[in-house]
Amino acid sequence: MESLRKSPKAAADGQTMAKEEVPSQGPNEETSLLSLPDDDLLSVLEYLSTPDLLSCRAVCHRLRDVALRSELWRRRSMDFEQRDVSTASLRPAVLRVAPCASRLYMWFDGDSDALGTLAATTRCAAAELILDVDNDPSRQVAAKLAIRNQAALGMLRTLDVRVVAHKSNDGHAADLLAEVFSTQGLTRLVVWVVGMVQWPVGAGPAPLIPASIKEVDLSNVDPRFVHRVLRSHAALWVRIRKTFAKCLPWKRFELSM
Repeated sequence: MESLRKSPKAAADGQTMAKEEVPSQGPNEETSLLSLPDDDLLSVLEYLSTPDLLSCRAVCHRLRDVALRSELWRRRSMDFEQRDVSTASLRPAVLRVAPCASRLYMWFDGDSDALGTLAATTRCAAAELILDVDNDPSRQVAAKLAIRNQAALGMLRTLDVRVVAHKSNDGHAADLLAEVFSTQGLTRLVVWVVGMVQWPVGAGPAPLIPASIKEVDLSNVDPRFVHRVLRSHAALWVRIRKTFAKCLPWKRFELSM
């Protein structure tokens, strides 16, 4: 029994050895991440989800700045459906701070007043904008302002608008479509109308804008709106205009290069 007992010196030596066996603690993950050059840090951050990328802005000044670099946002697509509660807090954050996006999908229906205000003032420039707009006049005005804002930001190339129109709000829907068809810099335009929107009574001919659109998909659109597109962009369709001329009276109208 005595041989099994350790002397005080032996016990102390054992504790010392135990301490020596514990590996030394390296730098924590945050320190390691922040030690990376900007290019490497961007490569790591691009794997984060959009909520995580927004959250890391609160860690430190460097991450706050790097997390808003356009390289991390230009390939991200955001769907801001009003009924999707999982993205409810994401919508205002993205529209307030994100510099750009590959695509923004906005739903102007139900309780979308806050979205309308942000959409009209955001600095988040999208290459593709998709809007679903119900028949409420105030939401149709909000959608029109969102389009105008995105066009002014200068990145918009694809515009896809689906709008519900009733006779009671025909003027607002017509104003929305007039904004759609006068948007400059587009290469692709898609418009779907549920109901009927007629060219405003007494409206003059549409002003010419620089030709840019190469692909068009119009459904249930008044021919005078179609002519508005043709008047400005027909130069890009010279080779195929005759092929699709018979489609003009139809409710579905498609053109592509």
